[in-house]
Amino acid sequence: MPYTKYANKIVQLLFFSFILIHNVEGQIKLNKSGVTINATTKILKGEYFLEGTNNEPQIIITGEDLTIDFNNAELSGNKNINDPDKFTGIAVLVKGGKNITIINANIKGYKIALLAQNVSNLKVINCNFSYNYRPKLYSQREYEDFADWLSYHQNDKGEWKNYGAAVYLEACNEALIKGIKVEQGFNGIMLNNCNKCQLIKNIVQFNSGVGIALYRSSENKIMNNKLSWNVRGFSNGYYSRGQDSAGILLYEQSNNNIIAFNVATHCGDGFFLWAGQTTMDSGVGGCNDNMIYGNDFSYAPTNGIELTFSRNVIFNNTVSGCENGIWGGYSYNTLIFANKFRDNKRDIAIEHGQDNSIRMNIFNNSIIGIDLWQNMNQADWGYSKSKDVSSRNYDIERNKFNSVQTPFSVHSSKDITISYNQVVSANELLHEKLPNTALSFTDNDVQGITNWGAAEKWKTSNNRAITSAMTALPNEYANRLQIPLPINDALVTTEEEINKFKRKDIIMNEWGPYNFQYPILYLDEKNKDGYVFQLFGPKGKWKIINTRGIAVINLENGLSPQEIKAIPKWKDNEDIELTIEWKGEAFIDQFGKSHNEGEPILLNYSIFNPSMKWYMSFFNVPQEYDILNYQNAIDLMKLKPEKRDTVSALRFAWWVPPFKTITSDRYLTVSETQKHFESGLYNFYISSDDGVIVYIDDKEVFKNWSIHESITDRINLKLNGEHKIKVIHFNGGGFANIQLRMERVK
Repeated sequence: MPYTKYANKIVQLLFFSFILIHNVEGQIKLNKSGVTINATTKILKGEYFLEGTNNEPQIIITGEDLTIDFNNAELSGNKNINDPDKFTGIAVLVKGGKNITIINANIKGYKIALLAQNVSNLKVINCNFSYNYRPKLYSQREYEDFADWLSYHQNDKGEWKNYGAAVYLEACNEALIKGIKVEQGFNGIMLNNCNKCQLIKNIVQFNSGVGIALYRSSENKIMNNKLSWNVRGFSNGYYSRGQDSAGILLYEQSNNNIIAFNVATHCGDGFFLWAGQTTMDSGVGGCNDNMIYGNDFSYAPTNGIELTFSRNVIFNNTVSGCENGIWGGYSYNTLIFANKFRDNKRDIAIEHGQDNSIRMNIFNNSIIGIDLWQNMNQADWGYSKSKDVSSRNYDIERNKFNSVQTPFSVHSSKDITISYNQVVSANELLHEKLPNTALSFTDNDVQGITNWGAAEKWKTSNNRAITSAMTALPNEYANRLQIPLPINDALVTTEEEINKFKRKDIIMNEWGPYNFQYPILYLDEKNKDGYVFQLFGPKGKWKIINTRGIAVINLENGLSPQEIKAIPKWKDNEDIELTIEWKGEAFIDQFGKSHNEGEPILLNYSIFNPSMKWYMSFFNVPQEYDILNYQNAIDLMKLKPEKRDTVSALRFAWWVPPFKTITSDRYLTVSETQKHFESGLYNFYISSDDGVIVYIDDKEVFKNWSIHESITDRINLKLNGEHKIKVIHFNGGGFANIQLRMERVK
């Protein structure tokens, strides 16, 4: 036995000497890709390049009771850092084993920085996984591209892992993720089938997907993380969609989690909870009994908190400046307690909710305080078949409303009790568009309101002095109010930091949200007088290098940050370019590259949006036609169209048939135009759902004639002179979109 023991040890040492180079201090240097580490190891500090590949991880860690200290070494997987959508591969795979600790790693340039599978008691501490994979965004300042929407519904098929992440845990119970940093990436920390984990004191911000995401993961603690600016799908004044980005995402049967003391502001949704496809199909389950406590979810383009088809506790959170403070569609037996709402369009909006309690909340300066309703017609789907989905049974008590235009809006609901609330200053106290059943509005303290709306008939039952004492909670709620304890040495985000930027200050570029740390030239406004640009970022000097399509500009040089105004040469034909040279303070750009003080930087803004007239024809597609057979499309186009139209831009999204004469959601569109192009290279970006073919002068230049979700493809073209453009598109059912955007390359 002793001989065997030592022989095995010698073999192990020989193996490590092959894959690793030891220095005199016992630290090791990574020698090649594909190494396996199965003993406690310290990496020699330095910079390592191990090129990311699609199939194999660069480092494999496995075993029990070991610590891998990367010693702040930097591992990168791609030298072309300006194209993060091309990053591939896995940097570190932790596979099997238990009690594995990874500390002090800096990893960038991969599709997944750290992937862990079937590890018990994994610890990932004090690591930086910034500047990893990001898909390019195609939405523009003035219109949204539907290819940018995210979909997290099918993770049982590995959808989330295909998206990429800084950290992806699969079947890893009792993990600790602490003190990691993820910025300028896509998805931060993603848990799939992981239970009893702790995610604490992490900084995951300025990413274009989600900060922290859970799928079939329960009894986890997500506490005291900075998760702000995980966002896409926003352009101030044009669209506010979020495109399912979020600070925190809970999906598909993720239960009994504690979400506490996090700051997740300026995210698509601050907190996004969806019961999952299982519940949608069967009506069973949900993401239930999660405690969302003491978080700040302000300045979301869409919802500060979204809760759907589930039962949860929302306690002592702050939600300001959002489209909806809480969107609670089909929520049931949910307690919304002691939260603070301010400056939202709607503070609480719940369709088809049941048995919910809204108590002790504070509402300030919003348009609608509480909005409850049900739709009269329900789609024929699994959830609505198996459940009563009426809007019913609410206790709305002991809330305070100040300067809320309509504190209460209730439609088509029953058994609603509104009592012991204080309301000061409102335009209409209770709005009732459709009749309610058994609605009670009594014992409220109403001050300075002349328009009681639908509450007029209860006027004599109100104007009571209301104390702040809480009414007794039903037992099912009281048992769920287990308040989380604060974390020692917590990350601190001040109110001044949170409120320095509002929702309108979210700026997106093709790679994600801007972090205000590097110089950019940004088109802030277009008005009758011309364009208003903002030069944001560090302090510096700038001067104009080149312009195209600009008749007058108010400044030729200056100091940044600065506003620059320009008048275009052509009113209706946008072909604008402005290039400046900037020199200023040192900074790190959005790809992680350091720039020295005084280094000249070229900043460019260009837009090519020529005036065009498109002639569109619409055709019904008979059910018996196999539209994927392109010959059928050719035959249809020989017939008289159901509808003709003339538009100035090919930029459409249809949730329902576009015209009454289009009798189903199967239809064909043919769009034609003619345009003179100056000699040069152009990119055509074609967004489609479903099939599309593009012709230039009757020559096919692009084809994706298939059933697919919204996708954007780029066509590179060299053009000169007059050209005919034809776009043929079909919708095979459901949502449809067709958009064409042009970009002048040079």
